[in-house]
Amino acid sequence: MLPTDIVRSLLLTEFKLAEPDIESAAASARAERLPLETVVVDKNLVPEGVFYEKAAAALGVPLVRLSDREIRQEILTTIPREFAETHQVVAFDKNDQGLFVAVADPTDIQTIEFLRRKTGLTPVVHLAAARELKEGLKNYHTDTTGEKFITKLTEGLTHGDTDYLKKLAAEAPTVNIVNTVIEHAIYEGASDIHIEPTESTLVVRYRVDGALREAMQLPERVAQGIVARLKILANLKIDEHMIPQDGRFKIKLHDEQLSFRVSIIPVYDGEKIVMRVLQEGQKPLTLDELGFLPGPKAIVERAIAKPHGMVLVTGPTGSGKTTTLYSLLGAARLFAPGSGHHHGRRNPRPRDGRNCHPRRHDRALGALDPAHQRRAHHHPPAG
Repeated sequence: MLPTDIVRSLLLTEFKLAEPDIESAAASARAERLPLETVVVDKNLVPEGVFYEKAAAALGVPLVRLSDREIRQEILTTIPREFAETHQVVAFDKNDQGLFVAVADPTDIQTIEFLRRKTGLTPVVHLAAARELKEGLKNYHTDTTGEKFITKLTEGLTHGDTDYLKKLAAEAPTVNIVNTVIEHAIYEGASDIHIEPTESTLVVRYRVDGALREAMQLPERVAQGIVARLKILANLKIDEHMIPQDGRFKIKLHDEQLSFRVSIIPVYDGEKIVMRVLQEGQKPLTLDELGFLPGPKAIVERAIAKPHGMVLVTGPTGSGKTTTLYSLLGAARLFAPGSGHHHGRRNPRPRDGRNCHPRRHDRALGALDPAHQRRAHHHPPAG
C-alpha cells in the first residue's frame, strides 16, 4: 500500500477532493483494513488509471500494467511466491540492467533491499495498481495441468485402505494437494470446486463466471486421501462411502475469511465432491448495484413489499440467482423488518454426456428418499 500522506496529498492537490470526503474514505479504510487508495478507487472518488499515473509521477517511478504482459515463469519465480504475496511484489522482466519488479509501495526500501540481496540483481522498481498486482500474482497459480506440477504435488503419498484414512488425510502430500486445489480456485475467482473421480484419474474443475472448466487431473491414487481430508475438515463421517453427506468448513486465506459448503455423493468410480465457495464478509449488493433499471426495480420493490405472494428467480447455474435472492431479502427487510423465515429449493437440470456422473439408485441406501435427492442439487451439470 502507498504511504497515506502521499495518497492524501494527491487527493487534495491533483483531484481536489474535499477534506470531509477524504476523512470519510480514510475512516472506511481503517474499518475495513484496506489501503486508502483502494477505498477511494472502489468508491469511484477518483479514476483508478489516472490516480496511479499521478502517483507514479509523484514518486518518480514508471507505472506498469501487468495485465498487458506475458510473464515467463522463470522470471516470476525469481521471487518466492510466499514473499511476493505477502509484500505485494511481482517480478515481470529481467535484463542486464536488473530485475524489473512491480510493487504496491515504491517507498518500501526494506523490501527492495531484501530483493537485491536475495536475487543478486538490482531491482528496477515500477508502481502497479492493486488490481494489476492481483492479476500478476495469479501467474503463480496458472500451471496446474503440467506433468511436472502434478508429480511434485503428489510425490511422497503412501497407499492404504480405509483403515488408514485418517493417516492419509493428515499426510503432508494430501494436505498440500487440498490446500493447492482450494488456493488455486480462490485465485481463479471460482464459485464452485468440483472433484470428480474417473476410472484412472481424479479430475478437478472450477466454475468461473458460470462455466465449468478443467483445472487439473490428479492420479487416481490420491482420491482416498483427498476425500478423507475434506470429510475431516467438514466434520463428516470419514468411513461412510455409500450415502451422501453435507458439511461446511471455514478457512482464512490472505486475511480473507472464506466458507465452503461441501456436498459429497457416491458415484460408480468413488465419491464426487462439490464445494461452493462463500465469501464470509461479503455484504449483499443493493438492487442498484445489481444493475436493475428504474422500471424493473420499482416492479420488484412493489412485489417484495407485499405480505404474501411469489417472486421467481430463474437462470442457469452460476448466473447469480442466490446473489439476487440475498439482495431481495435485504431489500425486503427494509420494507418489512422482522418479516419471518425464508426457505428455498433449487432444481437441477438433467444432462447426459461426458461429464455425467451416474449415481447408485439403491433403495436400501436411501438413494430415492427426499434428502438424498435434495443433495443431488448441489452437483449441477456443467451448464
